[in-house]
Amino acid sequence: MSEQNKFVFGIDLGTTYSCIAYVDENGMPTVVKNMEGDNTTPSVVFFEDENNVTVGQVAKENAVIEPQKTVSFVKEHMGKDDFDFAPYGQKISPEEVSSHILRKVTKDAAEQLGTEVKDVVITCPAYFGTAECLATKHAGEIAGLNVLAIIREPAAAALSYLTRQQGSDKTVLVYDLGGGTFDVTVMKIASDGRAEIVCYEGDQALGGQHWDKAVVDYLKDEFQEQHSDMQEDDWLPEDLQELRNKAEKAKKELSGRGQTKVTLNVAGRRAQIELTREIFDSLTQSLLNRSIDCTDRAIAMAMAKKQGTGANEGVEDAVFNRTLEQVRNDSKTAAKTVIDEILLVGGSTRMPQVATALTERYDIPQQILDPDEAVAKGAAISALAEYEGRVEHWQEQQKNGTFDMQDEEIKEEAAKYQTAATVKTTSIPGFKNNKVSIRQAVTMASTKSYALKVVVNHEEEKCQNLIIKNAKMKNGEIVVTQRFGTDEANQMNAQIMVYESDMSVEYYDVNEIENGNADELGTVTLELPGNLPADSPLDVTFKLTKEGILEVTAKDVTNGGELFVTMQATAGSMLSAEEVKKLKEKSQRIAVV
Repeated sequence: MSEQNKFVFGIDLGTTYSCIAYVDENGMPTVVKNMEGDNTTPSVVFFEDENNVTVGQVAKENAVIEPQKTVSFVKEHMGKDDFDFAPYGQKISPEEVSSHILRKVTKDAAEQLGTEVKDVVITCPAYFGTAECLATKHAGEIAGLNVLAIIREPAAAALSYLTRQQGSDKTVLVYDLGGGTFDVTVMKIASDGRAEIVCYEGDQALGGQHWDKAVVDYLKDEFQEQHSDMQEDDWLPEDLQELRNKAEKAKKELSGRGQTKVTLNVAGRRAQIELTREIFDSLTQSLLNRSIDCTDRAIAMAMAKKQGTGANEGVEDAVFNRTLEQVRNDSKTAAKTVIDEILLVGGSTRMPQVATALTERYDIPQQILDPDEAVAKGAAISALAEYEGRVEHWQEQQKNGTFDMQDEEIKEEAAKYQTAATVKTTSIPGFKNNKVSIRQAVTMASTKSYALKVVVNHEEEKCQNLIIKNAKMKNGEIVVTQRFGTDEANQMNAQIMVYESDMSVEYYDVNEIENGNADELGTVTLELPGNLPADSPLDVTFKLTKEGILEVTAKDVTNGGELFVTMQATAGSMLSAEEVKKLKEKSQRIAVV
């Protein structure tokens, strides 16, 4: 590949496996194999020492020998403060670990293609909130990448689907069961190449790894039944890691055959255990049921929104519960009122029990969409569209002289977008001769609700949702402004306390915060002149960006005082800009293979 070619990339940063793709010279979204020749790379990081890191299959195998130096499933900790890992005495953040995974897949892609891998779009699950989205973006920046955008996995899958979509309008349910998370999305697909997200549901603690754990527990119990003298202390960390590897292998084998045998050697004892598909299905039935329950809820929400009067309005609990009861009582009839096709995404959908359960429950046609690759391919399409848009933007700005190109920061930003991409978005199948821009092809919906703590009638504290989950994001964002008033006369300041949750009601009690059903994003203070009467007007604006990041503006209407802030999770482990910069410098000193 010529060095003069300019390509941009999409990265599916997965819980268990990661994948990178680009739009090739022929306009085809294409996955790039890693240096081991595989389309996906295990999201496992082995820290040999402070200066050397191994990522992928070798790291996964080294975990058997040195599990205390190995990290798996780091995606579960993004944007949270529950990660405690210090392989060589120095604590490492989830963003750092993820940056090594990103460096591995981009380095391999660069070597395979013979071109620079710099400009990327990275995916995240639908359930990710502001903290998790920012953490993902920071991971890319630490890896030295120019992160064009963070895109939701269902939106990426939608773009991938649109490359092959032909014919009439339809409503599709995307059942995305990955290695560590589960998302279900309902989206409308139009014949003109547009997709609109109707609603999301999901379970962030449900994925292929949980099926693996069920097999691990079964194999361990069977082994101990054959060796009754076996003590819990006899299971060394290396043994448990080997057990997990064999459980995962057995699960994959059962996708293509009715039975398999697993041989275990632990503490000088040996056992061969037979595992059938029937046993496997029985062990994991409760997990599958959880995914079906989420799917029922997504279908019920789609039905309720279809029956409602406003696409942007929340659905009342009573209406949703009534609709959900309809789905549970007659799932096939209910599903067919809103769903035309089920799209299977995510490697774990290869398990035969998934397709069987969906057929029995809903009896709706299914289509498998590149289970391991669809999200990365969709991200690659998004990356090309984002990059193309920025090149056009900066060319226009320079032509019109809108910006001061002598400003160093502006010059630095403009320099990123001086070279046009080798291929145009109009060359992508499904978008050829299409008047719909890819940047406008998918209309997102809010994956979370965002609330402000208020005092109702000068008496009771409540949380009021200004943005409600599943609200339509026109032009990729939601902007809501609402007028409030000061609580007391001569108030010196107003505290703007912002919360994120999955609750779709307009108001909820503050004890929901203590119960863990809502997370504090942050608190900022708007200074007031101190001579205002009670109920003096204050305008608060919530702006939710397409990346899932909330921006808040508060304004003292009487005196014109204004405060703008991008909310960051005070309850989590968000990195500052300075910390990101330092970690980026540190990352460049570490060799990643």
